[in-house]
Amino acid sequence: MTLPCSIMKCMSQTSDDFIDADADDIPIAANRRVLVLRALRIGGLIAALPSTVLAVVWWNSFPLPQGLLTLFLQLLLPLPALWVASALVRKVYLWFDNKFARRIWRGARKFFASLVAVYTIAVTGWHVHRWWHFYADFSFSIIVLLTLAALTVALGLATAVDLWLRGIRDQRDVLPGEPDDPARFRPFRPDANDEDDSGSSRRRGRRYWGRRFIALLAPALALTLALLLVHDTSNPVVQTTAHTPDGPFPTRPTRIGSRIAWEKDVPGLLDIAAGVTGPLILTPEGLTAVNPADGSTLWSYHRTGAQYVSPWKWGWKNMLGPTSYNAPYLLTNPNGRYVAFRIDAPDGLEQGGKEIRDGILTIIIDTATGQVTSERLTEAYSTFQLTDTAFLDGRTAYNLSDGQARWTLDAGTEKGSESFTGPAGHNSFVIDMMINPNSRQNNIYDLTLASDKDPSQNTTASNFPEADESSNDRPVSINGWTVQYAEKIDDPDQHTARQMQAVSFDSLAGLEDTPAVDLGKTFGPNIVASHASGTVALYPYTSSSDPAAQQVGTVFDPATRTVTPASGCAGPVAVRLGITRVADGGAVSRALAIRPCDGSDGLTLPVVPGPFRPPTKTEGSAPRQLSKRSQQEQITTMMNVPGATLVVLNPEGEVKANGTSDIDRKYPYHLYALAGDAS
Repeated sequence: MTLPCSIMKCMSQTSDDFIDADADDIPIAANRRVLVLRALRIGGLIAALPSTVLAVVWWNSFPLPQGLLTLFLQLLLPLPALWVASALVRKVYLWFDNKFARRIWRGARKFFASLVAVYTIAVTGWHVHRWWHFYADFSFSIIVLLTLAALTVALGLATAVDLWLRGIRDQRDVLPGEPDDPARFRPFRPDANDEDDSGSSRRRGRRYWGRRFIALLAPALALTLALLLVHDTSNPVVQTTAHTPDGPFPTRPTRIGSRIAWEKDVPGLLDIAAGVTGPLILTPEGLTAVNPADGSTLWSYHRTGAQYVSPWKWGWKNMLGPTSYNAPYLLTNPNGRYVAFRIDAPDGLEQGGKEIRDGILTIIIDTATGQVTSERLTEAYSTFQLTDTAFLDGRTAYNLSDGQARWTLDAGTEKGSESFTGPAGHNSFVIDMMINPNSRQNNIYDLTLASDKDPSQNTTASNFPEADESSNDRPVSINGWTVQYAEKIDDPDQHTARQMQAVSFDSLAGLEDTPAVDLGKTFGPNIVASHASGTVALYPYTSSSDPAAQQVGTVFDPATRTVTPASGCAGPVAVRLGITRVADGGAVSRALAIRPCDGSDGLTLPVVPGPFRPPTKTEGSAPRQLSKRSQQEQITTMMNVPGATLVVLNPEGEVKANGTSDIDRKYPYHLYALAGDAS
């Protein structure tokens, strides 16, 4: 075919010279839209390369199953299938060489190109929807899904444009492989007879070749930049960190402070824990470390859309109460330097070549700086323990400081049906726990302990009571210590006090020679008061079902290894806390009453104005000691943290105490921080 003008001549024409890409009166090689389409086809193939590279690089950012790759390849199969189908339709047209078949075939290629375009958009939208689902509902930005979407766009663009160019070729009755075949990949050649070398023609030609070059690289640049932009901006975590404080960390107060250092409302309060610098407050927005002196924020970890879960339901209760739905969201290691919490993970992720169902993401944070030191994906309700330097997740131990694996227990090491969860020893784990088969009414546990550095050397100890006489409660663990019967007991009578002793986990594991501390006769540990104070609180020798009765007999302080009667404790471990009526000028109002057990001066805190709803039962609001027996109806609680003692008021009164979920709450908790005396 003889072209009416050279390529450079035609390219030098303005866009007004071209009516349509399919116009029969315009040379194909000179049609700018055709040239742009050819450039886009190559651009789509080029764009597939960086998308593939980014997918490979980011693949391990989340433990994705291999089935995801298989599914992606299956979704790509229709693209070549439609391309092959268009070729088969052309073969049919060649068999029926008539006007009707010709009319059908003229638009067949473009029809298949449109199908490819629609399918590409649908598959791309599905990948983007999955990414958004994980991001919005679980706070997981699985960027690989977007790279797969970009790869789909690149390959779909190349396929659709190729079919469109072949449709133009068929409409123009150009044979495949001809010099003016728009579907061929080789560049067009200018007409040899064209001698127009005017400067303006060359300049216009260079400009248009520049536009073609842009069209060639535009898909790759657009998709790559979009992926990098989303990767940098779609992080669901908003985090602030701090430097490690100079000097020693604050200590827990030994007595109730006499003044309010600060107070604040906390909407949606989930849990409170003690870090090394002060209180850690968890809300649906995230975790915040608070300065105990003035209530300012030291560091924060907020995660948009995260669903915080509380899988540690046994043997450890949070400060909001002892019921099963009040299990803790936060776990700290024995020295408080690290805190662990978990968020719900989407189904379909994979860890170690095994698909994770009911998965959770465990996050470890340095409480001094707010730096995330580890993120581990595991199955829900897996064993989790912390020492001063390591954590045990399932059967594998990791460094708390950097998340590097230390060792993995051999299969079959755990023989017991129970699992110990929470802080363990300073340097030891409980690698196995069994219920004594002779115990009936109240469980007695046998513990197998080992070093957090080498589990091959392990020892087994017996006679550990459950906490708070509740089925499926585990032995108490406070600052590396637990409580043990002083003599062998098979089936203890819950109505009889027994001689008990405090023992350290590390001594049980054979890592230190620390003698046991005699605790006298007691009904066992008061787990609510123990966790609120950071000491081991024990029920008194005499038992009473009355919630208003004495709930703390003696207190063991692991820091000093001393045993003190409750009457000598000025701190929150044995304090009586509740609502009292205050008369002022004939008017009667309600206030928080704090009465130390040692007889020292207490204080009264005015209840903040607002929707406070005290219990309908008078006895439910009376000041009483913290315990599992009384906390179910309490609307106030305490938490002793480094630098302050926190008093927490539930303004909705018995509504929350009787089991209303946090989702149904209307009003925030109110926190009072009392300045403490750490002397």
